[in-house]
Amino acid sequence: MKHTSKRYISHNISAPEESVIMPPKKGSRKYKQAEREKKRQEREQESEEAREKRLDHRKKYETERQLQMSPEDKAESAELKRLREASRREKMSPEDKMKWKEENRLRKISHRKEMSPEDKTKCKEQDRSRHASRRKEMSPEAKTIWKEENRLQKISQREKMSPTDKEVSKEKDRQCHAAKRKLDKQKVVTIQEAQENFKKKCFELPEYICTCCHRLLWKQSVLPFKFENFNSEKVVVKDCFAPDIMRET
Repeated sequence: MKHTSKRYISHNISAPEESVIMPPKKGSRKYKQAEREKKRQEREQESEEAREKRLDHRKKYETERQLQMSPEDKAESAELKRLREASRREKMSPEDKMKWKEENRLRKISHRKEMSPEDKTKCKEQDRSRHASRRKEMSPEAKTIWKEENRLQKISQREKMSPTDKEVSKEKDRQCHAAKRKLDKQKVVTIQEAQENFKKKCFELPEYICTCCHRLLWKQSVLPFKFENFNSEKVVVKDCFAPDIMRET
């Protein structure tokens, strides 16, 4: 016979079994984890209509909340959201990260199609300023890697395009580079900046070597070698290059 305390006998209540697991206390860490898991399972099982309805409701709630917030609170909320997204991306696998990027890109495209022309230009300007600020914070090595990735991404995108879309994309790039050159010319340079630029230029030396005749060349007189641009003339390219260079490429 199991021993029961007087407290349970006096109140006419049976003693609790040892195997009974008590539910987590409301507000505790385990309770929150269980709630999140429950919500996740519900979302996996919900239909497309229910999902759209839920997202629309959340969107309306977010817009109402943003209207009531002050500019300082808005900035703080945006920063917290950015940090949350960054921590979530760090935990992702490379495949999930690529999938997330593609979904995000398509979502942005569909969202911008519904925008007015003024909002589109404003959004593009915000993107440019954000990317520019990120590039300023980059180290020179990270900047070169980013440029190469961007170049390869553009090449892969253009391969999928039709000939007319390719020409349109190239024309846009030409216009963008022309506008950038125009802005650089119009830029006002102070005397101190001119002196610093002159000193930097004085320290520069011809640091590029020709792979054929081994001449020293300046940066302005060379172009980066891209082996993929010479697919049709690989034999000619191999004859022109030294063996050690070809091994590296």
